[in-house]
This record gives sequence, structure tokens and C-alpha cells, in this order.
Amino acid sequence: MKKYLLLIGLILFAFPVSAAQFIHQKDGSYSLKEGDTIREDAYIGAKNASIDGTVEGDVYAGGNEIKIRGSVTENLFAAGKTISLSGIAGHNVYAAGQTMEIAGAVHGDVIVAGDTLTIREGAVIDGEVFFFGNELHVNGEVKGGVHFFGNALTFNNGKAASINMHGNTLDLIAANISGYVTYEASRELSKDNATVIGGAVTKSPERMDKVKDAPMFGFNIAFFLMGLVMVMLAVWLFGKEAAGFVMDAVARPGRTGVIGILALIAIPIVSIILMITVIGLPLGVLLLLTYGILLIASSVLASILVGAVLAKWIKKEYIVDYKWAFAGFLVLTILDFVPLMGWIPGMIAFLCMFGVLILMLEKKFHKN
Repeated sequence: MKKYLLLIGLILFAFPVSAAQFIHQKDGSYSLKEGDTIREDAYIGAKNASIDGTVEGDVYAGGNEIKIRGSVTENLFAAGKTISLSGIAGHNVYAAGQTMEIAGAVHGDVIVAGDTLTIREGAVIDGEVFFFGNELHVNGEVKGGVHFFGNALTFNNGKAASINMHGNTLDLIAANISGYVTYEASRELSKDNATVIGGAVTKSPERMDKVKDAPMFGFNIAFFLMGLVMVMLAVWLFGKEAAGFVMDAVARPGRTGVIGILALIAIPIVSIILMITVIGLPLGVLLLLTYGILLIASSVLASILVGAVLAKWIKKEYIVDYKWAFAGFLVLTILDFVPLMGWIPGMIAFLCMFGVLILMLEKKFHKN
């Protein structure tokens, strides 16, 4: 996991944020028409997004439905309910969503977390496939290995260099596996006579306890990608406001941190007390909803704050932009893997930003 987190960070830092196009359609759809070209990284936020043209750079897309029918010369980062790639991805694909379909070409690795991933007949993936979720259907060609953590893996006329499977069922129908097949499953491998396996087939039932925990890997990657999209959108949509919040936090870290702790404890208690009374019920519900929004906003702003502090250490000035926000997000994500003490920096940043937001609401309340 750490290797891929670091890989994502290195890829992002390889491209300057200044060379990027930002597209935001809150309620509508975005479409890059066939023949049109974006000659820089593209950050797309829309209910429905489709790319039929060419993006000469990375694509970061978030929305309900995402369709890539054109060409992305570098990496594709996508988070949505349904994601389909029938065009070309020039490098790696990182995706999180309910369903994803690949019917085109990927000249790199595919890392997906979700319910279902289908690699259609005719699709070609030059690298490895890592899937964390429920079902993976391989009907196309994977030139590298397939690494599966979930429930059911099915090959139907599909090809792969090898299979490393942790789940419940593995079905091979007219499959062509040039190398080994290693699987941990609740039942024996199912394969027909048309299936060809070039290497050894190994089952490890004694490690089935790990299969029960496999879906958590998918959730972790899904949360990572969704968190990444939220941080990028926060800088994009509320960059000036976020910079102001950061400066408030670094100017008075002690005060904002203490206020953050007190508010974190007090708001739920006050909400419950209000909800006990008939008159206070609507206000209690509203306060709880506001509390939830503040929790999410503070979590996102914590990454931006950490990134700005990193910029201060390295560049000698506080910087709020996409590059440093992602640096902060990446640092906090990696620190989560550190036992016992790794959560502390993130919690401090979270409490400071929670306190800043509380002070901001207080100021607006008195002003009105």
C-alpha cells in the first residue's frame, strides 16, 4: 500500500500545478468533444463528465458518471458511481467507484477499488491489474499479473501473465494464463478444458483468515481517492478562503486547537439535549448536520494546513495550492500507517481547522 501511495505522490509532483485546466460544472455535464485537445493536466468536477477528445497530461475527474472515450496521454484519476474507459490511457489508471468498465487500452497499471470491474473483450492492459472489491470480470488481455482481493474473480476468454487471488471463487472459462495461478478461496478453482495455464497452480486454504479482511483494502483505496478529490476540489473552489483559514490556524494554533477540542465535545452533547425537547428538536437536528459538515470540512482543510506548513519549512513561506495540498494529504495518509503516534499530527491539524471554522461561524453570527 505504501508503495502505491508514494507512487501517486511522485507522479503528481512530476507535473507543475500551474499547467492545468480546471473545469467545474456543479449541476450539469462536461464534455470534451472529439477533435478538441487540452494541452495540460485537467481537473474535472461535474455530475456527468465525458472525454471524447485528447488530454495531453493527467486527468483528475470526479462525478456521478465518467466516460473516457478519447485519449489521456498520462495518468487517469477517477472517482464516481460509474466509470468507463473505452479510449486510451497513456499511463496508469487509479479509480474508485461502484462499477468500472475498461474496453480500451491502458499503457500502464490499473488500480481500482469498487464493487465491480469488467475488462471487456478487446481491451488491452499493458501493466498489472490490482482490484479491491466484489467482482472482477476479465474478458480482455492483461499483459501483466492480476492481483485480486474480494469476492469473485472470473476469466471468460481473458488473458493474463499470472493470477494472485484472495477471495471466495475463481472461475476460468477459456482463459489463457501464461504463468502461475496462486489463490486463496473458499472453494476449489473452477476451470474448463479450454483453459490454458502455463505455470504452477497453488491453493493456500490455511490463510483464509486474510480473505475476510480483503475488502478493507478496497475501502482504504476508495477513501484515499475520494479524499484526494475532495482536497483538490477544496483548493480549486475555495482556495482564497482556505488560505485565510490556514493563516488563522498558524497564527493562533493554541487557541484554535483548544476551541476545536471543546467544540468537538460540546456540539454533540448540546444537540442531544436539544433533541430531547420537542421545541428544540429541529435546532438539534440542524446542529448535528452542521457538526457533520464541519467534521468533513476540517478533515479536508487539515491536509491543506499540513501542506502549507511543509511549504513553510521547505520554501520559507506558507503556500496554499494543489501541489502542497496534495503533499499534506499524502503525508497524513502515510503517517496513518505509523503505529501509536502516527495519528497525532493529523489530529492536531484537524482540531486547529475545526477551531478556525467555529471562530468563523461565531464571527458571522455576531456580525448578523
